Amino acid sequence: MPSSAAVIERDLLQFLETVARESVRGPDDDLFAGGYLNSLGALELVAFLEGQYGIAVEVEDLDLDNFRSVTRIVDFVLAKRSAREPRESREQGDQGDGRDAPAHRSGAGAPAGAAAGSPGAAAAGPGGGGR
Repeated sequence: MPSSAAVIERDLLQFLETVARESVRGPDDDLFAGGYLNSLGALELVAFLEGQYGIAVEVEDLDLDNFRSVTRIVDFVLAKRSAREPRESREQGDQGDGRDAPAHRSGAGAPAGAAAGSPGAAAAGPGGGGR
């Protein structure tokens, strides 16, 4: 499903023309200030991006700046896909041994599952894990 920035831009311009019923003048035009997108159009855009490019738009991604222009949307899609690809490669390379990625196998450092911000990190943090 790889698409270049130019293909994504073309697809977005076609989608936006359908939603807005007019052509976006340029890839850097503000889609909201220019009246090309409203709140319903933004929801349609998110559904389009997820379906067309196989990405998941998470709650934390719903920053207006990610969707303000065609250029920013293209950058967003490419970033989401590049973040997904290494994870998919690891999942495909997993031998099903039930262990985490190699960084957690060495036994050095934090226990498996105790990455910063994870529930395991809080349990293994100061205070002996809640004892």
